[in-house]
Amino acid sequence: MKVRLTHVGICVVFCTGVFALFFIGNTQPETTTNNNIEKDDRPFAPLVVTRKPEATPVVREAPSSLTNFQPLMNNVKEQIDVLEKSIKGLNENLDQLIKKSQLMQEQGALVAQGQRPEGMSVGEFEVLQRFFAPTVLKYDETLENIKAENLAIYRNAKAIEDKNYEAIKTMSSAKAHYRHHIFLHYLFEPVWNCPLKEKVPFVADDGAKYVCETARLAKLGDECIIYSIGVNNKAESMFDFDLATRFPNCKFFLFDPSLDNVRHDELTGDLLPNMEFHEWGIAPTISSFNNGRELYPIDEIKRLLGHTGKLMSILKIDTEGAEWRTLPAFMESPEAQLVDEMQIEVHFFTTSLETVVPFFESIRNKGFVIFSKDMNGHCGNACMEYSWVNLSLVE
Repeated sequence: MKVRLTHVGICVVFCTGVFALFFIGNTQPETTTNNNIEKDDRPFAPLVVTRKPEATPVVREAPSSLTNFQPLMNNVKEQIDVLEKSIKGLNENLDQLIKKSQLMQEQGALVAQGQRPEGMSVGEFEVLQRFFAPTVLKYDETLENIKAENLAIYRNAKAIEDKNYEAIKTMSSAKAHYRHHIFLHYLFEPVWNCPLKEKVPFVADDGAKYVCETARLAKLGDECIIYSIGVNNKAESMFDFDLATRFPNCKFFLFDPSLDNVRHDELTGDLLPNMEFHEWGIAPTISSFNNGRELYPIDEIKRLLGHTGKLMSILKIDTEGAEWRTLPAFMESPEAQLVDEMQIEVHFFTTSLETVVPFFESIRNKGFVIFSKDMNGHCGNACMEYSWVNLSLVE
């Protein structure tokens, strides 16, 4: 029994030692994968960590294209400087050409009128006269031909208008048809051609009017008087502001009794030096607007402003229907003959056939002819932009 225990003990001790050695060997730290750590494969050797020497930075040479970039940029800058100098020279030459062209135009205008410009020799003047004379003569002949054609067209149109007016007054079928305001405007079409007709302002929807010839306004000097009755607000006064800017010699008188404080301040705050505003409206007789402001006949307004007997270059009216009774009353006044042009927004939806025909007849009988008719962009057929010119101005 003793021998057997001894052998068993020896076996236990031996097995325990082998197991211990095996366990210790398997629990050594794992070798790091860092490239800078060297591994020693000897059994149970101490772990030694060493670092490899740092790599020397590699300096790469710049490509040849980048090396040449700075000279290229310098070359481009030099070319830009040359271009800038060239452009500056061209602008100076252009300014000189414009001034020379303006001078030539001014001199040409004087020569065409038979006047020798200051600084021009007699020989140059005589040569230019021979050049301009046929042109001026041809231009005058063209204008005379246009006037003659206009008169012929007007006489034919007037004869047709007479028949239309007679028919509308006597034929029940015509009355029934034209009693609807959407057809009424077809009775009154342009019968005169203004070759230099101009829309003022050119880009506008509501507020634009056609003028027979704007250039004549400059020739009138301080005798140019323009009435604009019914302005509503600044946006609808573009016609007045456009002309007032272009023709500072003209005096503009704006009227409207309906403006509230906001619209009044907006309009009057931007008035030009040649503009003035009055809170008056128009009516056949002296009366009051629904807010108590004064309404006057047009000839009475002229009297109040000291314009009685003076020419009125333009009479513009946009009064939402007040034109139907006020304008025929004005046509009975001698002051109506002193108006060169009228631009009126005619509101067909506010009246009847019995009012419309006498309205247009009264204007025609005073010597005014329709030279433009344009649909208003806000109310279509219900209101039209009409322009009349006094025959005494264009004949």
